[in-house]
Amino acid sequence: SRGGFKQYIPIMNRNPNAYKMYYGAIYKERFNPKANGDYNQYDLVLTDSRMQYDEIKESGYKPFKFLKPCAENIFKELDVEKEYDILFMANAKQKKIKGHKWFFDTMRGQNYKILQIGNLDAEVLGWCDGLDIDFKGWIPRREIPEVACKAKIGVCCSTGDSCPRVIPEMQAMGLPVVIRDSPNLHLWDDFIGYDSCCIMKDKYGFLKAIDMFIENYNYLNTADFYEENLSLDKISDELVNEIRISG
Repeated sequence: SRGGFKQYIPIMNRNPNAYKMYYGAIYKERFNPKANGDYNQYDLVLTDSRMQYDEIKESGYKPFKFLKPCAENIFKELDVEKEYDILFMANAKQKKIKGHKWFFDTMRGQNYKILQIGNLDAEVLGWCDGLDIDFKGWIPRREIPEVACKAKIGVCCSTGDSCPRVIPEMQAMGLPVVIRDSPNLHLWDDFIGYDSCCIMKDKYGFLKAIDMFIENYNYLNTADFYEENLSLDKISDELVNEIRISG
Protein backbone atom coordinates (compact mmCIF):
# COMPACT_ATOMS: atom_id res chain seq x y z
CA SER A 1 0.00 0.00 0.00
CA ARG A 2 1.32 3.41 -0.97
CA GLY A 3 0.43 5.02 2.32
CA GLY A 4 -1.70 8.14 2.35
CA PHE A 5 -3.90 7.19 -0.59
CA LYS A 6 -7.20 5.88 0.71
CA GLN A 7 -8.02 4.02 -2.51
CA TYR A 8 -5.59 1.31 -1.36
CA ILE A 9 -7.63 0.53 1.77
CA PRO A 10 -10.54 -1.37 0.12
CA ILE A 11 -8.06 -3.33 -2.01
CA MET A 12 -6.24 -4.44 1.13
CA ASN A 13 -9.55 -5.27 2.81
CA ARG A 14 -10.53 -7.55 -0.07
CA ASN A 15 -7.33 -9.60 0.27
CA PRO A 16 -7.25 -10.76 3.90
CA ASN A 17 -4.76 -13.60 3.28
CA ALA A 18 -2.17 -11.60 1.34
CA TYR A 19 1.19 -10.55 2.74
CA LYS A 20 0.76 -6.80 3.13
CA MET A 21 3.32 -4.01 3.20
CA TYR A 22 2.79 -0.29 3.72
CA TYR A 23 4.99 2.69 2.89
CA GLY A 24 3.85 6.23 3.64
CA ALA A 25 7.06 8.08 2.74
CA ILE A 26 6.46 11.41 4.45
CA TYR A 27 7.11 12.82 7.90
CA LYS A 28 3.48 13.61 8.81
CA GLU A 29 0.63 11.19 9.52
CA ARG A 30 0.94 9.41 6.20
CA PHE A 31 3.69 7.04 7.33
CA ASN A 32 1.45 5.51 10.04
CA PRO A 33 -1.49 3.45 8.70
CA LYS A 34 -3.70 4.02 11.75
CA ALA A 35 -3.14 7.78 11.67
CA ASN A 36 -4.30 7.65 8.07
CA GLY A 37 -7.51 5.77 8.93
CA ASP A 38 -6.18 2.46 7.63
CA TYR A 39 -6.66 -0.41 10.11
CA ASN A 40 -5.44 -3.26 7.94
CA GLN A 41 -3.10 -5.68 9.69
CA TYR A 42 0.06 -4.97 7.75
CA ASP A 43 2.83 -7.54 7.99
CA LEU A 44 5.54 -4.96 7.40
CA VAL A 45 5.68 -1.17 7.42
CA LEU A 46 8.60 0.51 5.65
CA THR A 47 10.11 3.44 7.55
CA ASP A 48 12.65 5.89 6.16
CA SER A 49 13.74 7.40 9.50
CA ARG A 50 14.33 6.46 13.14
CA MET A 51 11.40 8.62 14.20
CA GLN A 52 9.05 6.69 11.91
CA TYR A 53 10.52 3.35 13.00
CA ASP A 54 9.89 4.06 16.69
CA GLU A 55 6.32 5.28 16.19
CA ILE A 56 5.41 2.37 13.92
CA LYS A 57 6.75 -0.08 16.49
CA GLU A 58 4.73 1.61 19.24
CA SER A 59 1.63 1.33 17.02
CA GLY A 60 1.96 -2.45 17.00
CA TYR A 61 3.37 -2.98 13.51
CA LYS A 62 6.61 -4.64 12.46
CA PRO A 63 8.80 -1.82 11.10
CA PHE A 64 11.49 -2.17 8.44
CA LYS A 65 14.46 0.16 8.22
CA PHE A 66 14.07 1.33 4.64
CA LEU A 67 16.99 3.21 3.12
CA LYS A 68 15.39 4.85 0.12
CA PRO A 69 17.36 4.10 -3.07
CA CYS A 70 16.99 6.11 -6.25
CA ALA A 71 16.03 5.17 -9.81
CA GLU A 72 19.46 3.85 -10.74
CA ASN A 73 18.59 3.37 -14.41
CA ILE A 74 18.46 7.18 -14.50
CA PHE A 75 20.63 8.61 -11.75
CA LYS A 76 24.28 7.63 -12.20
CA GLU A 77 27.65 9.32 -12.22
CA LEU A 78 28.78 10.72 -15.58
CA ASP A 79 32.29 11.79 -16.53
CA VAL A 80 31.62 15.36 -17.62
CA GLU A 81 33.47 18.61 -17.08
CA LYS A 82 32.58 20.43 -13.87
CA GLU A 83 31.14 23.86 -14.68
CA TYR A 84 29.37 24.65 -11.40
CA ASP A 85 30.13 24.57 -7.69
CA ILE A 86 26.67 23.73 -6.35
CA LEU A 87 23.57 21.95 -7.62
CA PHE A 88 20.21 23.01 -6.16
CA MET A 89 17.48 20.77 -7.55
CA ALA A 90 13.94 21.70 -6.48
CA ASN A 91 10.72 22.98 -8.04
CA ALA A 92 9.27 26.38 -7.20
CA LYS A 93 5.85 24.74 -6.81
CA GLN A 94 7.21 23.23 -3.58
CA LYS A 95 9.23 26.25 -2.45
CA LYS A 96 7.64 26.32 1.01
CA ILE A 97 9.11 22.93 1.90
CA LYS A 98 12.17 22.80 -0.38
CA GLY A 99 13.90 25.78 1.23
CA HIS A 100 14.41 27.98 -1.82
CA LYS A 101 14.47 31.30 0.05
CA TRP A 102 16.73 30.02 2.83
CA PHE A 103 19.22 28.65 0.32
CA PHE A 104 19.35 31.73 -1.89
CA ASP A 105 19.59 34.01 1.15
CA THR A 106 22.49 31.90 2.40
CA MET A 107 24.23 32.15 -0.97
CA ARG A 108 24.09 35.94 -0.95
CA GLY A 109 27.56 37.43 -0.63
CA GLN A 110 29.24 34.12 -1.51
CA ASN A 111 31.26 33.41 -4.63
CA TYR A 112 29.67 30.15 -5.80
CA LYS A 113 28.54 29.31 -9.31
CA ILE A 114 25.14 27.64 -8.86
CA LEU A 115 23.23 25.25 -11.11
CA GLN A 116 19.47 25.29 -10.49
CA ILE A 117 17.22 22.55 -11.88
CA GLY A 118 13.45 22.86 -11.42
CA ASN A 119 10.55 25.00 -12.48
CA LEU A 120 10.58 28.67 -11.46
CA ASP A 121 8.25 31.51 -10.59
CA ALA A 122 8.63 35.26 -10.20
CA GLU A 123 9.09 35.10 -6.43
CA VAL A 124 11.93 32.57 -6.64
CA LEU A 125 13.62 34.58 -9.39
CA GLY A 126 13.45 37.63 -7.11
CA TRP A 127 15.22 35.74 -4.33
CA CYS A 128 18.05 34.93 -6.76
CA ASP A 129 18.74 38.50 -7.80
CA GLY A 130 22.48 39.18 -7.85
CA LEU A 131 23.55 35.53 -7.54
CA ASP A 132 25.62 33.66 -10.12
CA ILE A 133 23.02 31.06 -11.14
CA ASP A 134 22.43 29.11 -14.33
CA PHE A 135 18.71 28.25 -14.48
CA LYS A 136 17.88 25.06 -16.37
CA GLY A 137 14.20 25.02 -15.45
CA TRP A 138 12.28 21.75 -15.41
CA ILE A 139 13.91 19.00 -17.44
CA PRO A 140 12.84 15.35 -17.90
CA ARG A 141 14.24 13.03 -15.25
CA ARG A 142 16.22 10.98 -17.79
CA GLU A 143 18.09 14.11 -18.85
CA ILE A 144 18.99 15.26 -15.35
CA PRO A 145 22.36 13.45 -14.92
CA GLU A 146 23.97 14.93 -18.03
CA VAL A 147 23.23 18.37 -16.57
CA ALA A 148 23.51 17.72 -12.82
CA CYS A 149 26.88 15.98 -13.01
CA LYS A 150 28.41 19.26 -14.19
CA ALA A 151 28.23 20.40 -10.55
CA LYS A 152 30.82 19.53 -7.93
CA ILE A 153 28.41 19.06 -5.02
CA GLY A 154 24.69 19.19 -4.24
CA VAL A 155 22.60 20.73 -1.48
CA CYS A 156 19.29 19.80 0.11
CA CYS A 157 17.42 22.47 2.08
CA SER A 158 14.05 20.74 2.55
CA THR A 159 11.94 21.29 5.65
CA GLY A 160 8.97 19.06 4.82
CA ASP A 161 10.39 15.68 3.84
CA SER A 162 11.42 12.81 6.06
CA CYS A 163 13.99 11.52 3.56
CA PRO A 164 14.09 13.74 0.46
CA ARG A 165 14.62 11.61 -2.65
CA VAL A 166 17.04 14.20 -4.02
CA ILE A 167 19.65 13.03 -1.49
CA PRO A 168 20.17 9.48 -2.83
CA GLU A 169 19.75 10.80 -6.39
CA MET A 170 22.65 13.22 -5.99
CA GLN A 171 24.75 10.63 -4.16
CA ALA A 172 24.26 8.13 -6.99
CA MET A 173 25.42 10.81 -9.43
CA GLY A 174 28.62 11.21 -7.41
CA LEU A 175 27.72 14.53 -5.78
CA PRO A 176 28.40 14.83 -2.04
CA VAL A 177 25.42 16.56 -0.41
CA VAL A 178 25.26 19.28 2.23
CA ILE A 179 21.91 19.09 4.02
CA ARG A 180 20.19 21.84 5.95
CA ASP A 181 19.08 20.48 9.30
CA SER A 182 15.36 20.69 10.00
CA PRO A 183 13.05 19.47 12.79
CA ASN A 184 11.18 17.45 10.16
CA LEU A 185 14.27 15.83 8.67
CA HIS A 186 14.80 12.40 10.22
CA LEU A 187 16.63 10.39 7.57
CA TRP A 188 18.66 7.35 8.63
CA ASP A 189 22.28 8.02 9.59
CA ASP A 190 23.33 5.53 6.89
CA PHE A 191 23.14 8.35 4.35
CA ILE A 192 25.79 10.32 6.23
CA GLY A 193 29.52 9.86 5.62
CA TYR A 194 32.64 11.78 4.73
CA ASP A 195 32.36 10.70 1.08
CA SER A 196 28.61 11.12 1.05
CA CYS A 197 26.89 13.96 2.87
CA CYS A 198 26.57 15.91 6.11
CA ILE A 199 23.81 17.74 7.98
CA MET A 200 24.49 21.25 9.25
CA LYS A 201 22.38 23.10 11.80
CA ASP A 202 23.09 26.74 10.82
CA LYS A 203 24.16 28.86 7.85
CA TYR A 204 27.76 29.12 9.06
CA GLY A 205 28.18 25.35 9.27
CA PHE A 206 26.32 24.92 5.98
CA LEU A 207 28.79 27.19 4.19
CA LYS A 208 31.82 25.59 5.84
CA ALA A 209 30.64 22.16 4.71
CA ILE A 210 30.08 23.42 1.17
CA ASP A 211 33.64 24.77 1.07
CA MET A 212 35.04 21.49 2.39
CA PHE A 213 33.20 19.36 -0.15
CA ILE A 214 34.03 21.69 -3.07
CA GLU A 215 37.70 21.67 -2.11
CA ASN A 216 37.83 17.88 -1.90
CA TYR A 217 35.23 16.69 -4.44
CA ASN A 218 37.96 15.19 -6.68
CA TYR A 219 39.02 12.87 -3.86
CA LEU A 220 35.61 11.78 -2.65
CA ASN A 221 33.94 8.56 -3.73
CA THR A 222 30.29 9.43 -3.24
CA ALA A 223 28.96 7.17 -6.00
CA ASP A 224 30.90 4.24 -4.51
CA PHE A 225 29.49 5.08 -1.08
CA TYR A 226 26.00 4.96 -2.55
CA GLU A 227 26.63 1.67 -4.33
CA GLU A 228 28.04 -0.01 -1.23
CA ASN A 229 25.50 1.26 1.30
CA LEU A 230 22.31 2.46 -0.38
CA SER A 231 21.96 0.73 -3.73
CA LEU A 232 18.72 -0.79 -4.98
CA ASP A 233 20.27 -4.28 -5.05
CA LYS A 234 21.39 -4.03 -1.43
CA ILE A 235 18.15 -2.59 -0.08
CA SER A 236 15.89 -4.90 -2.10
CA ASP A 237 17.86 -7.97 -0.95
CA GLU A 238 17.42 -6.87 2.65
CA LEU A 239 13.70 -6.33 2.10
CA VAL A 240 13.24 -9.74 0.43
CA ASN A 241 15.07 -11.42 3.32
CA GLU A 242 12.82 -9.62 5.82
CA ILE A 243 9.69 -10.74 3.94
CA ARG A 244 10.94 -14.35 3.95
CA ILE A 245 11.57 -14.21 7.68
CA SER A 246 8.30 -12.54 8.64
CA GLY A 247 6.13 -14.18 5.97
